Amino acid sequence: MGQCLFLLFLNDMVILTEFGYNIDFFKGNSYDHESFKVADFPFVFFTVEQCRAMLAEGGVAVLHEVASDGVSELLAERINQMDEESYQQYLRYHFYCCEKPEMLGRSNHLLFVGRK
Repeated sequence: MGQCLFLLFLNDMVILTEFGYNIDFFKGNSYDHESFKVADFPFVFFTVEQCRAMLAEGGVAVLHEVASDGVSELLAERINQMDEESYQQYLRYHFYCCEKPEMLGRSNHLLFVGRK
């Protein structure tokens, strides 16, 4: 039946995370100011469509597409301040969103589960 594969890609949404760390990020030169593509150093970043194309080319049948961290990195300080009840409800919300197609591009990491 084929091997189950778990593949993780860095998404191009990382530009917002970098902005969260550096208020002047958008004035810098570590991304293309027209396409908003972040420089592929030291990591390589992909869009959701690029990931899908690479997997299809490699003969991987995608079973699940997951925005594994969603916007959690952007909200880390707030999440870390939550009490247990709020945190558990946030997790439920996160899991509710993470496989919604419209949310896939809003995550630093994309997890694809597939078979080859």
